[in-house]
Amino acid sequence: MAGIPPAKSWREKAAETFGRHLPQFLVSKRAELKPQSFSCVDRFLSVYAQPWHGRALDSIDRRVVAIRLSEIAAKHGPGAANRFRSALSNYFAWLIGAGLTESNPVTGTNKAPGEGGARTRLLDDGELAAIWRAAGSDQFGSIVRLLILTGARREEIGGLRWSEIDLDRAVILLPGERTNNSREHLVALSPAAISILEAQPRRLDPGGASRDLIFGHGDRAYSGWSKSRRELDVRLEAAGTPVLDFVLHDFRRALSTWLHEAGFPPRVVERLLGHLQPGVGRVYNAAEYLEERRRALEKWAGHIEEITTGKPPATVVQLRR
Repeated sequence: MAGIPPAKSWREKAAETFGRHLPQFLVSKRAELKPQSFSCVDRFLSVYAQPWHGRALDSIDRRVVAIRLSEIAAKHGPGAANRFRSALSNYFAWLIGAGLTESNPVTGTNKAPGEGGARTRLLDDGELAAIWRAAGSDQFGSIVRLLILTGARREEIGGLRWSEIDLDRAVILLPGERTNNSREHLVALSPAAISILEAQPRRLDPGGASRDLIFGHGDRAYSGWSKSRRELDVRLEAAGTPVLDFVLHDFRRALSTWLHEAGFPPRVVERLLGHLQPGVGRVYNAAEYLEERRRALEKWAGHIEEITTGKPPATVVQLRR
């Protein structure tokens, strides 16, 4: 009948693989989602679904999906399984809309039980050490290590400027427009963090002038989060120390937990993380606790050195003032 396209042959169906149209889907998602949300979708479909990339779409049915969801829940927890399920369903919905498949095999599968509330993923020492070693010393690796050492947020370090750093005082001064709560925030620097910053080359901007941004290229801050995170996951897997279902923000939780267990006062830890104080304390307590925060981060840096090298932390060198 005129106007009705012929049915696809078995050869055409076999050519429509899971991975064939994934790059196009990810391009569309990059434009829609915030960077961290996109990074998660990219990782789940590029890493968790990697065994399906060469598989025909028509061969991925509800049973195949349910089995994979159970595997992920058993190995990485219900949160990872449910986020994978959501990303997968979104991809199949896009494939249906593009006329590339007829059904969504995620429909009808069960969500993994046991997930709820705020994210609670706590990286242990072995996982932190594995990430540190796999991070390397390129831009992304330096950012990861600075995030671990400082407890700063991803965009704060990825967009860090030389003009925000005072090496004599051993601090980063983040202006309000670059913080989560829109308030100026001081980040104390341990000697280990200073060493990473001092190792960064001074780059030029497109006009040939000295570039203020430390990371990134041209006139832009660092933006290669998804690609670099996939490469980090590959290196962790190759080293036999995979650490899946973690995000860079989890470093802050690991730091906070360790400092509290080490006996540092909550007021110091909360100020270190840039959290606003509750109630009237937000108005009446302007104390920075900078020296206490510095001591806390020096202790934390010594702990990171010990778990990554197996050696007791070196004696802390007096910082420049």
